[in-house]
Amino acid sequence: MKSTKTTLSIIKLTVNMDLNIRLADNYDVPAIRDNILEVGRIVNPIVVEKLPDNIYQVLQGNRRTLAGQELFNDPKTPSGIKEGLEKVDVIVYQDLTPEERLKVVFDHGTQKSINRTELVLACWRLSRQFFSEKQIAGLMYFSLAKYTGKESKLNQVPSEPKARETYVQKWFHGTLGNYFLSALRMPDFVRDEFIKTHRAQDGILRDGETVVVKLSRERVTELSKAKTADEDNGSWDPEKGGPAFVEVWEKFVKEDAGEAEKGNGPKRPSVKDIKEKSDQYQSAVVRKALLASIGEPAQDLLELDAEAYRLGQIKKALDAAADGIKDASIKELVNLFRSGKPSDVTTWLAGK
Repeated sequence: MKSTKTTLSIIKLTVNMDLNIRLADNYDVPAIRDNILEVGRIVNPIVVEKLPDNIYQVLQGNRRTLAGQELFNDPKTPSGIKEGLEKVDVIVYQDLTPEERLKVVFDHGTQKSINRTELVLACWRLSRQFFSEKQIAGLMYFSLAKYTGKESKLNQVPSEPKARETYVQKWFHGTLGNYFLSALRMPDFVRDEFIKTHRAQDGILRDGETVVVKLSRERVTELSKAKTADEDNGSWDPEKGGPAFVEVWEKFVKEDAGEAEKGNGPKRPSVKDIKEKSDQYQSAVVRKALLASIGEPAQDLLELDAEAYRLGQIKKALDAAADGIKDASIKELVNLFRSGKPSDVTTWLAGK
């Protein structure tokens, strides 16, 4: 794919919402406007495709384009800013194939990453356009790595295209094939809950919108097995499901409504119960895990877990070393750290 670099007026650029991957919830155009006003210009080049009739369709930089166009059309915008918006750096592609175009659109590089919901919708869009699972994995593996929390494995991805496609398909088959694409092949009411599950995790549920069934990978796997059983006996309906499928679905609905009982034990806690209980825990990890279990945003749960593990290892090392410390002052300080009371440590240090 060859490209050229030039400058264009911001108002000559066209944002195609059907092509764009990002949801309106994740645009944050006011923040981009403020950044342009602060810096004085749009810093990073906007990537476009030149179409017939001199139409420059934005492939990367939709948020910057919309923010810049708003500023350009705002009579209160300083003249110096408008002059800069008349000559915005752009990278221009021409005659792209559909796959080449999507590669550019889905490559967000160091810019604001797409959220979990946007990733799911992007993978669904590609599947509906007849891209194979291997092709989708090859286009989306950076975002899939972030989704799974395995970004550290990206340096193991082969550089050779065919080897890379095979590697990332195998890597993400569980997430992409058995989770995202399996949910896509289910009835509308399941797909709706799948998207709401991810919207909740992104913290972008709309007013009045609630997650009726939180669709984890395990639940989608169970639904897939029921779907296969219904297909095998000829009772599958693409819009309504089948007897086995509906039975599993209704079980999930009851579980998440707090109505299902396990044996003679207590009922499953409701969403309200879990929210209330989460406030009773001092540990941020426990609070976040409880909230994640009901579909609340949990982007930093892995980081909190890693920090809790690290602190646990530090305390374990301090416990093992405490008895062997000879210096009285150091031993006193170590014991204060082991007590888990930061205020005591601060008081001790202030006294020194």
